[in-house]
Amino acid sequence: MRRIGRALEVAGDAREGRAPVHRLLQLGTGADRQRQAPARGGGSEVTDMITGMSGSL
Repeated sequence: MRRIGRALEVAGDAREGRAPVHRLLQLGTGADRQRQAPARGGGSEVTDMITGMSGSL
């Protein structure tokens, strides 16, 4: 955001540009969530996450 923040503001896209960055910082990447899924509910949590049945994506 340090590099592109000003350009996003000038283009009027600062809000849209920041949202995905904040999401990554809060939830981690997809790989992070996949690694954490077994601790939350075992194999079924992983399967549900991958198939989109869980709200964790």
